[in-house]
Amino acid sequence: FPTRRSSDLREAERQRLHERTAKRLYRMLRVPGIRVAPVDHPYLIMKGLSEGRRPLMDRQGNLVILAYDIHGKLWSMQRIAPDGEKRFLRDGRVNGLHHPMRSRGWKYFDGRRPLVIAEGWATGETIVLLTGATVVVAFSSWNLEAVARDFRVRYPHARIVIAGDNDHRKPLEVGPDGQPKKNAGREAALSAAEAVNGYPLLPEFEPDDPGSDWNDRMRRYGADQVRAELLAGLEVAARAFDATT
Repeated sequence: FPTRRSSDLREAERQRLHERTAKRLYRMLRVPGIRVAPVDHPYLIMKGLSEGRRPLMDRQGNLVILAYDIHGKLWSMQRIAPDGEKRFLRDGRVNGLHHPMRSRGWKYFDGRRPLVIAEGWATGETIVLLTGATVVVAFSSWNLEAVARDFRVRYPHARIVIAGDNDHRKPLEVGPDGQPKKNAGREAALSAAEAVNGYPLLPEFEPDDPGSDWNDRMRRYGADQVRAELLAGLEVAARAFDATT
């Protein structure tokens, strides 16, 4: 069995790798070729987000989504290829990191408006575009709770809303154990909301609808309908928060 010392040594080495990767990222962002993605970037067109505020793009045509900790330190980035494939920097930190949507981001969050935590960049951009809410992206379902806990500590009275994915088709599939797969997005969102006394805000889909997130819903049902759904959900969240304070 591993000893505590060996575990501590592995953790120390992991931290060194994370620090080195963060320093490398700063150098990468200073090289020529990093620029704002064009309106005709294939991923933006595919997601219906080419007219919004566009993220950075590297020289290979990948979107660059920067990842920060709760103190604003840049640690890593997610690359989104034109076809939607997502990759983080090798040896970079991921756990507990988030991406603040829009340039002002959460640093100017005053605690009076909802703070929405979404899974992916496209979902986050969709919510900002339709509602103007303050949004941060957690990158994955398993990272939602870690990000939410950090923001709860920083903003004890914040109205935290978890805009998770609804992987409603997964329970129709059978896993390697012969059991139906879990709706991982929904379960993670509900768990994160419960952990921080927040409010889950999940899109709903018909059984045959392949979508799973708010961006999917916007592209299928249109901006006006989904804007109304999101604003109604945020209003319900606000009343729920007010009822407990």
